[in-house]
Amino acid sequence: MKINYFILFFLMVFYTKAQQIPFDTSFYSKGEIKSIRYKYGERYGEAIIRYFKQSVNKLDKNQPIVDTAFWDNDPAKKEWKKYQGGTRIFIYNKSYLFMEKSTFKDSYTYNTIQGSYEYYFKELNNLEFDIAYTKDTSITFFLLGIYDTTGGGKPLKDKFFFSRYKGMKMDTGESNHIYKCGNYGTVYLTFSKYNLLATFFFYPNNEQNSAVGYEFYPNFFCKKHGHCFGRLAIGEWQEYHENGNIKSIGNYEIYDEKSFKNYRKVGLWQYFDNRGLSIKKETWKNGVLLK
Repeated sequence: MKINYFILFFLMVFYTKAQQIPFDTSFYSKGEIKSIRYKYGERYGEAIIRYFKQSVNKLDKNQPIVDTAFWDNDPAKKEWKKYQGGTRIFIYNKSYLFMEKSTFKDSYTYNTIQGSYEYYFKELNNLEFDIAYTKDTSITFFLLGIYDTTGGGKPLKDKFFFSRYKGMKMDTGESNHIYKCGNYGTVYLTFSKYNLLATFFFYPNNEQNSAVGYEFYPNFFCKKHGHCFGRLAIGEWQEYHENGNIKSIGNYEIYDEKSFKNYRKVGLWQYFDNRGLSIKKETWKNGVLLK
């Protein structure tokens, strides 16, 4: 399968246009914003529907989760999982996933995936991981690079790995997919048995700086996100439900710092159900859960 670079270019320009004309806003039953339809221009009839999280949690409320682009300006096509066109999932406030084409019917029908997928990380100097699939989830395209987003379009600034395949199945083991990214750092990837990206870790060349880690659900939503030294979590970590709402949020600390062997929860930890309702709160100090 060949990636349609024109569509990818047009998609990026489409999403980065400054002028958006909002109309046709809908709401959930409790007043939270459900979706807003934006119109970008008359020439191509472009429009997107931006869907927002359905959550009573103030950390999630009115936060975007999915953009779906419609070139024919047809608002009836609202199922982004079935739509063949431009889609963007907001993984985190400094990263997101573009889907240039998506044809799978639901989160669990893996063998109908087809299209190109771009994992974009603004927090990592605009590092991007691009991958494309056939209908049986075989990989046909793989690229790791950094794009220049300062001007118009999306020119490739640095390319660290590029390959085309007739139909590639990725090894699911850890430490089998390691890619050097020049002066920036090193990317470690793991894949599920369905060839989907399972984890993404970026380790900067400067070992004084923490690494960035992501874990993904099969539906491409983020499962976990945070920072670490080695594989020891440090600082704030967020875990998400499969619908995109926050499941837990809290901080880790590393102790026994000379050997960097252990980490533990510290301070306030909050837990929520998939609707955003608070389940419990914990406070940790020196590895002990306070009553």
